[in-house]
Amino acid sequence: MATYGTYADLGEFKSRLEIDDVVDDRMLLHLLEAVSRAVDRYCRRHFYVMTEARYYDGDAGVAQVLDQYTERVSQYLSRLWVADLLSVTSIKMDGDQDATYEDELAETDYILWPYVGYPKMRVDLDLRRGDYSYWYRGQKAIEIAAEWGYGNGDAQAAAASGATVTVADAVATTVTVSDYSLLEPGQTILAGTERMYVRTVTDGDPNDSATVYRGVNGSTAAAQAAAAASIYEVPEAVREAVLIGAAKLWKRKDTAFATVVSSPELGQIEVMRGVLRDADVVGLLDPYRRRLMGAV
Repeated sequence: MATYGTYADLGEFKSRLEIDDVVDDRMLLHLLEAVSRAVDRYCRRHFYVMTEARYYDGDAGVAQVLDQYTERVSQYLSRLWVADLLSVTSIKMDGDQDATYEDELAETDYILWPYVGYPKMRVDLDLRRGDYSYWYRGQKAIEIAAEWGYGNGDAQAAAASGATVTVADAVATTVTVSDYSLLEPGQTILAGTERMYVRTVTDGDPNDSATVYRGVNGSTAAAQAAAAASIYEVPEAVREAVLIGAAKLWKRKDTAFATVVSSPELGQIEVMRGVLRDADVVGLLDPYRRRLMGAV
């Protein structure tokens, strides 16, 4: 499944580079996309929001069954670790391993952890009110349909832009925008329940417009009638890291991709290679890097 989402928009990037024309817009947007995906790999998480069903083996806590403190067994068996869950659509379990998820949990059957803040990292069965005391065991025994991603660290990862979008059907890639100046290429917007990835914006006559990819990141394309457009956001540090990294790649062309450049004032300077070897970029991203068990 193709994913879309840059963590800094084209207008901000061009302002940073002091570029006023549109000649290199496509290349600049590709740089932002490439660095955003590099950030995902480094942080071991993604900051765009994805709607999809994810599957888990029902062995949560099984390794702890032999723990000498037997009173803790039920606690371990009731926990399921997940990654960056924002909102749940449904949670189902396959009790008889027939690849059909017969048992759907009610909202009172589970609790999301941490109790305060987003994203959620664990789904606990509610031992106080729920009908289940352990996750069903077995391969691919649990299905969670949800919105996933770090977003901007809040429950709602999108902020109102002030613009509305209109499109007559689910296939057109040009949409009418109430005010083109409120959107920028590289942004992912939410209109109704559909996500659109903005490629270009145009000051039109009589109508402003944008070309977009429709129904991205697990959403479904649909006709929109003056739907309010919200822009997905990421933490400021992530946005800044992408801007620094993309600017560095853009400027490398001026060195003919050499690793050593000369300056009359400074002499020879070695150019650091690798976007994510830049100390400033790493410093900005490290607080958002997901720690894996056994990882350093």
